Amino acid sequence: MAIEMIKTELLYPHPQNPRPNVGNVTELSESIKANGIFQNLTVIRGGAGVPDSKEGFTVIIGHRRLAASKQAGIKELPCAVVEMTDKEQVGTMLLENMQRSDLTVYEQAQGFQMMFDLGETMTSISKSTGFSETTIRHRMKLLELDKEKFEASQERCPTITDYIELEKIKDIKTKNKCLEKIGTKDFEWEVKRAIQDELAAERKEQWTELLNSVAEKTNIGVRSNREQLNFYSMRSEITDDIRKELESFSEKEEKLYWAMDPYNFAYLYGKEKTVALNNQKENYAEKEKLRKAKVEAVDEIEKRAFELRKEFVRDFTGTRIEHFPIIFKRLVEEFDYFNEIDFEDLAELLHIYLPKEWKDDDYGPKEYLISNTRFDEMISKRPQKIALAVLFLLIDDFSMHDFYGNYSVSNKNDIENWYKLLEQCGYQMSTEEQKLIDGTHEVFKRSDTNE
Repeated sequence: MAIEMIKTELLYPHPQNPRPNVGNVTELSESIKANGIFQNLTVIRGGAGVPDSKEGFTVIIGHRRLAASKQAGIKELPCAVVEMTDKEQVGTMLLENMQRSDLTVYEQAQGFQMMFDLGETMTSISKSTGFSETTIRHRMKLLELDKEKFEASQERCPTITDYIELEKIKDIKTKNKCLEKIGTKDFEWEVKRAIQDELAAERKEQWTELLNSVAEKTNIGVRSNREQLNFYSMRSEITDDIRKELESFSEKEEKLYWAMDPYNFAYLYGKEKTVALNNQKENYAEKEKLRKAKVEAVDEIEKRAFELRKEFVRDFTGTRIEHFPIIFKRLVEEFDYFNEIDFEDLAELLHIYLPKEWKDDDYGPKEYLISNTRFDEMISKRPQKIALAVLFLLIDDFSMHDFYGNYSVSNKNDIENWYKLLEQCGYQMSTEEQKLIDGTHEVFKRSDTNE
């Protein structure tokens, strides 16, 4: 392949260059001005980059060198003139760009998508670029996100793992809303909330389908003249026992009715009342329903906070020397309660999974951990990780609400001290968790019930 010296004024950038913005080329321009250009450009004669009625060449490889050379005032450049189809041109530019170390993950994603649009497969893209198929899929998922919000999120320096967390959310609008929190202390909380809300919506749909199959939907006011058989939280999982219960009601009653209240509780009704119920009993049943609705709402928020703390402990590396005193001091304080540790839970937290046959044998979890090689290695290399996991199992069982779902201060000092220790180890408390601890969370303000 012969190298030709071509006038710079005859060289044009390719209109389909995957990276149209070549960035700041001042440093490269100064280098070319001082030392000349060491690598030739690859071009095609004519091509889509050359304006109509003009002669010239379209650059395939070397867009930054061309821009820097023009800035340096270079009059002609060494070029390899080749022949390529349109697909080959785009494919070559993509591969050349993929090898750049300064390519952003979004630009990589755009490149992968263009290769995919050109007829490449995940396997062929992986083979030609060196990226795994899993990485390629994760990168391409970024293209679903709002571009402006993604670019804004980059300023907060999130990790690629943060973006992968968004894949757990199905609704694109919700994803983009959580994208606004990425890189902040509230991001994990918002993702957990979104996942729980989507699960709740799915379960509500499943409950609606199931109840419609056995009963006629009616207005909630029907409770005044029909006997209530049972009520169910539509946020809960539909079990086999629930299906059997509904079948049993269907067999016993001539016709079933169901209704839903604003708190996503479903009520199942049967025949008309033959005797008026005692007003006191009716009032109690109504208050009990409202109490359960509020407690369920608070429980959901507390569970979300618990899962975030658990994930932090599970992923804790425990390598920084300053973690030793703060963890072990607390561990000594809790020493008397060590016999309460569930060793199966400890194994799960440390990613040491027990063989099923060992769980039901006399040679149980405790003995297995003591004899496990990975456990021994962790004791010698990361004892503070084990210590934090033990503390989690001993301490992290808090509730900030009472029987009625109202805020309770009885555990405030204990949970504040636990959060303080976690934060010293690197945990970031979300705004929602802080509100939960100090009692200002809106879930406590719901007026579902009073004592």
